[in-house]
Amino acid sequence: MKRKLKTSMLVVVIVLLVMGTTVEAKKFSLGIEFGYFAPGGDMFKTLYSSGGFTYGANAAFELFENVSIQGAVDFYKTDGVTEITGEGVTMKLTNFRLGLFYHLSKGGFAPKIGAGAAMTSVKEDDPFGGFSDAAVGWFVGAGVDIPLFGNFLAGLELIYNSAKLEGDFGKEETGGISLLLNFKLEI
Repeated sequence: MKRKLKTSMLVVVIVLLVMGTTVEAKKFSLGIEFGYFAPGGDMFKTLYSSGGFTYGANAAFELFENVSIQGAVDFYKTDGVTEITGEGVTMKLTNFRLGLFYHLSKGGFAPKIGAGAAMTSVKEDDPFGGFSDAAVGWFVGAGVDIPLFGNFLAGLELIYNSAKLEGDFGKEETGGISLLLNFKLEI
């Protein structure tokens, strides 16, 4: 029930922000992203090592000059071994981000910085029955967008997100750092 409420609240915020702007005067972009994700919590590092491949999708909408609202979802999956029994475990982690970015310049090489809300969903399959939960936290990020040709952009982003879940052993950090390469189409 909590997850549905949090997701509904996130959708309402997006709709309210977009309703106050006109699409004709703004730029909208859709893209894909992939890169490296490194989990932040010690428990995750112990079970699943230091990180690996992540992929996802992103969208951005220019609200004002040099300010955009950006959303993204990234997926990460890894396998590990429990320290106690040596049995295999699998973790699927999904990160949702929604925040504001300030673009330091427009056109050409365009650096940006931003921050906002993050929601992390974790599903763990293990011999002890598994674990599944979600938590809301925050993210900060910096990056750059570079025009390729026509309406296509390439970008590089460094994102840190943090969310704490109430797990079997207390609060567990589920965020981490992502280095993402993305390709976008401006509409």
